[in-house]
Amino acid sequence: MSGLLSYSHPQQPAQMPVAIDYPAALALRQMALVQDELPKYLLAPEVSALLHYVPNLHRKMLLATLWNTGARINEALALTRGDFSLSPPYPFVQLATLKQRAEKSARTAGRAPAGSQAHRLVPLSDHHYV
Repeated sequence: MSGLLSYSHPQQPAQMPVAIDYPAALALRQMALVQDELPKYLLAPEVSALLHYVPNLHRKMLLATLWNTGARINEALALTRGDFSLSPPYPFVQLATLKQRAEKSARTAGRAPAGSQAHRLVPLSDHHYV
């Protein structure tokens, strides 16, 4: 087996930061799947299992960032160290909102001018992520 890397999984699975009523969450997801207009989604234990089996640390960090911040892929890829404030008691990340929803002619007086980037602050509540 020379040339192969062995990847060992920890004996103890990572604990979720909060208790979850898994049967109730599954029932809610089944109700949501009946409606075609609602998006499909993963439950927290499923995301934890997914992250557990991602061997590439860069990809694992990207997936964890997407999950913990709700960022769009282009917003997550644009993040820098300076966008994170990890100071207790309220760590957060500042996301540059890159998606523009309206054309220039449809902008209202209350919207940011064209060319400027709006930012949103997203609290980071998972202490395992921070």
